Parts: sequence; C-alpha cells; structure tokens
Amino acid sequence: MGGIGSSQTAAQLPKAFSSVIVSQEQARITREKATQALIDTQPKRFDFEIYRLANTPTYSDTQIKLAQQIHKRILSNASPADIVNGTGLNVLLDDVRKHPGKKAVMESIPISEDVLRRLNALPGSGNMGLLRDDGKFSFPAGLQSTLTQEQSRTIETLARNAVARAKAGKVDPDALREMRLALEQAQLSLVKKVNDIPTGQYLEGRQFLREFNDAHTALERGDAKAHFDYQDFVAGGKTVQEVVDYMVSRGLKWAPATYGDEAAYRAFHSALAALNVALNTEAEGGASLRKGP
Repeated sequence: MGGIGSSQTAAQLPKAFSSVIVSQEQARITREKATQALIDTQPKRFDFEIYRLANTPTYSDTQIKLAQQIHKRILSNASPADIVNGTGLNVLLDDVRKHPGKKAVMESIPISEDVLRRLNALPGSGNMGLLRDDGKFSFPAGLQSTLTQEQSRTIETLARNAVARAKAGKVDPDALREMRLALEQAQLSLVKKVNDIPTGQYLEGRQFLREFNDAHTALERGDAKAHFDYQDFVAGGKTVQEVVDYMVSRGLKWAPATYGDEAAYRAFHSALAALNVALNTEAEGGASLRKGP
C-alpha cells in the first residue's frame, strides 16, 4: 500500500507544478494588462488635469468675479445701507481708479458745497464727520440730561483743541487720552440712565458717542488733517469729476455718513454712478476700436 501511495504522489507532482506555472503565467498576463492600462490611462489623466485646471477658477479669478458682481449691484441696485455706510461710494471710487487720469466725455455734474461738506473723506479708519465744524457740536437730548456741566465742558474743550491741532498736522497723545477717558465716562453715565430716559434718546446718545469715538480714532491716527484739507478743497462746490480726481490722487476713501448726512450721500452716489458708467463705456469702446473688426 505504501508503494501505491508513493506512486500516486509522484504522479500528481507534474500536474501540480503545471498548475503553479499556469497560475504564475496568468498573474504575469494580468500584471501586463494592468501596466498597459496604466500606460493608456496616463495621457487621459494628464488631459483631465489640464481640463480641470483650465476650468477651475483660481482664487484671484473668484475674487475678480465677486468684485464685478458687487460693482454691478452697487451701480444699479445699491441699498440705502450700502450708500450711507460708505461702501457703495468706495466700490464706485475703486472702479474709477482703474482709469487714472481719464476724463469722462459727458456733461459736467456740479455738486454743491453743502453736499460735499457732508461727505466724510479720510485716508484710513475713523470718521471726522461729527467734528467737521471746527470741533463744535451739540449734545443730543439723551446726553444733555445725563452728563454734568463739567463733563460737557470738558468734552467740548478737548474736541475744539484737538481739531485745532489736527488742522496744523499735530497730534497730542496726552490730550487724546484725556478725551478717551471723558468719552468712556460719558458712556457710563448714559448706561446708568438707560431706564430713566426714553429709548429713542438713549439710542441717539449711543450713536453720538460712537461717532465721537470714530472722530477720536481719526485724530489719534493723524488722519484728521486730510479730512479738513478735503473740506477746504470743496469750498464753493466742485464737479463730481473734480472730487473723484482729488480723492484718487490723495488715496482717500469715504467714511460712513454721520447723523443727518444721509441725503448728501445719496445725492453723490447718483452722480458718481453716472461718472462711473461713462468711464467704463468709453473704456469698452476704446478696447473695441483697438481690436478692430
């Protein structure tokens, strides 16, 4: 029996060896097919990557498209908030900057001095609108009933002195720190009386102090002089083109409207939009002429 088992085992060895060889060959063929498929796929993958890159917007492309959409909305359908917070005017002004030195071929649009003085121009953050009248102002009813006479006189004196220095291009850090403390005390006085005065007066007082803090920021940064230089420039009134040229040449932008300035912002937005349309129309026409038929 042992001999028969041995002979059967010996007979099975060639068959098993042949099966291993066949399996190895099949595996090799499968690898070859996979390698060939990979070789065939590489050009397709390369072509796909080229297509993907060509049709995927870059960050810059996305930003440009977004800016174009915002500009279109501000030009034709700006909300009241867009205009009075300065955003709408600055979007149009930035678009005009694309045409340095370019004069629009259109009938001049004159803007009165009264309107232009109510536009708050600055090179940076802050807002001098509240103190534009040589630092003079009137406290709203809510603060008149909450501040002591001493507090009121201190703030008034500090404001006039700070503006006088600003017009001369000077900044007094000590005086501005004193102003900051006085404004903080005024804020505390107002909050303590929140239940004793009408809601409307309280909100008006908060807005006044917020605008005063914006003026303090401009004074502290040394930007207030640019505001008063602009105020001098618009004396007697200017055309919208002249105002834009002045703003662009000095790197200025529009700060938000302060209380009571909203109508001036709306009026100037209309004139600035007309100028912007004229400049872009001429630029597009010039580009078409350069390309030819």
